[in-house]
Amino acid sequence: MNKEILELLKQIQKDNKEFRNEIKQIQEDNKEFRNEIKQIQEDNKEFRNEIKQIQEDNKEFRNEIKQIQEDNKEFRNEIKQIQEDNKEFRNEIKQIQKDNKEFRDEINNKLDNITNKLDAVYEQTADLTEFRTEVNGKLDIIKDDLSAVEVVTSKNWNDIAKLKAIK
Repeated sequence: MNKEILELLKQIQKDNKEFRNEIKQIQEDNKEFRNEIKQIQEDNKEFRNEIKQIQEDNKEFRNEIKQIQEDNKEFRNEIKQIQEDNKEFRNEIKQIQKDNKEFRDEINNKLDNITNKLDAVYEQTADLTEFRTEVNGKLDIIKDDLSAVEVVTSKNWNDIAKLKAIK
């Protein structure tokens, strides 16, 4: 029985040793778990910080989007104003074109009147030139006749002088 007890004691010691090893292993595992938990907690802290940063970025994005929307609204208003200005310019251009047409029509009418008057002046000038030519021709005839009269008169004076001398 002693031998059995010894064997039993040996077995108990062996089991104790195994238990200690297992406890030691469990403690090491627990230490690893704690380290892993600590790492997970650190990771969670980083995740929270990243989430916080993402939320801040999102807030900035929302503000930027809001600013872009306001800018777009201003652009739309500016475009609307430009379109209204363009409409006014088109109306002004139409009025200018209308005024130009009226001005061209008036100039064309005046040009037609001037052309008609110029044609009348040409006709009168032609008539006056013809009249002048006629008058100059008649003056030349009168001149020739006057020269002939002077020659005849001179001859008559000579004849009168001769007759007076004979007397």
